[in-house]
This record gives sequence, structure tokens and C-alpha cells, in this order.
Amino acid sequence: MKKLEIIRQTLTSFCDEFIAHPYLCYTEHGQHALFYSKLYSALPEEQRYLICQQQKVCVIQKEYPTADKLDKPRRQHWDIAVLQEGSMQYDYIGYVPEKCW
Repeated sequence: MKKLEIIRQTLTSFCDEFIAHPYLCYTEHGQHALFYSKLYSALPEEQRYLICQQQKVCVIQKEYPTADKLDKPRRQHWDIAVLQEGSMQYDYIGYVPEKCW
């Protein structure tokens, strides 16, 4: 199954579970952690990581920074991001490496 379809199915299932049981987690961070764990478990092992600058990197990232400030005073962060191999630069904070593959 393609990664995008796995993400969609996991998100749909997560939302359905939230509607049925909205108090499973006390905080927003708890919801993020629960979704992260469900998505990580749903991905086949060979799709969980990519190689960037000879380093193994998990494709699911928590609090991943946006590329720019998005018309705000400071740069924002995505609650959860799924990195796509070869499509982006991994580190926006300091040194910007070549594309990840």
C-alpha cells in the first residue's frame, strides 16, 4: 500500500476514534502522541525511515519547523509532519543539506 493511502486511512480511523471517545487523551500533546504512534505502527518497517546525509531519519516528525514564517513574527511548527523522500531539505534551522534520498 502507498504511504499516502496509509496516512489517509490512519487519519480517518483516528478521527473516528476521537469522535467515539473524545477523552482518551487529556491534552493536545497526548492526541499528537497517540496519532504519531498509530501512524508509525501502520507504516511498514521499510517505509518508516529515509536516509538524509548518510543518516537514518524517521519519516514522521513531531514539531517540524515550517520553511518560513508564514506571515507571522516567527517561524511556525507542524504538529506532525511526514517527510517525503527526495522532496525536501531536512534541516531548516541551520545548515541546509542537499535533498534527502
